[in-house]
This record gives sequence, structure tokens and C-alpha cells, in this order.
Amino acid sequence: MDSLSGISKPLTKLIEVIAKGISAYSIPFQIRKTADARAYEIKLISDTIKESQDKSIHINYHDGKLSIRSIENAPTKSDMRLEDRTLGRFYYQEQKKQRNYYTKSRATVGKREGSI
Repeated sequence: MDSLSGISKPLTKLIEVIAKGISAYSIPFQIRKTADARAYEIKLISDTIKESQDKSIHINYHDGKLSIRSIENAPTKSDMRLEDRTLGRFYYQEQKKQRNYYTKSRATVGKREGSI
């Protein structure tokens, strides 16, 4: 038992050094992953803003804050017919499904490429 008590301190130091080395090695990968996620977020927001330019809403993104406002003289929900609102909701749901499918398929491709 006494022979193992002298080894615990050097082993603890060895584990700490190895952990620091692994951490230093993985930081660039974490930075890259965070940057890719941020770039994806910015692209998604810019695409949405670009699409909204043709519609009756104005979307503004500034300093990480998103603001949405209706352009004057645009029909409000109370002015729209039930059929138009239903159709708009249907289009929104389908677009959301497509975005989710695209995101899942990109994640699957990324996982396969990362495992090669």
C-alpha cells in the first residue's frame, strides 16, 4: 500500500498535463465549429431578409437583434380572408418542414464526412 501512495501525486500531475494538452489541441476545432454555426445563422437571417423584401413586411437585423414590422397599407390579419390566412399558414409550415429536412440532411452528411 505504501508504494502506491508515492505514485498518486505524479500520476495526478501527468493527468493534468495531458488534459491541458488535449484542451489546447481541441480549441481550434471548437472555434471553427462555433464560427460555422454563426455563419449558418447569419446566412439564414440574410436569406429571410432578402425573401421578405418582396413581401409586405420589413425585417431588420442590427447588433444581434431582429426587428420585424409591417409596411404601411399592408393588409393585416383581420383584413385578410380566412382562405388567404390558411394558405399562408400552410406555406409557412411547408417551408419550415423543408428547412428542417435540409438541416437534418446536412447534419447527416457532416457526420458521415467527419467519420471518414
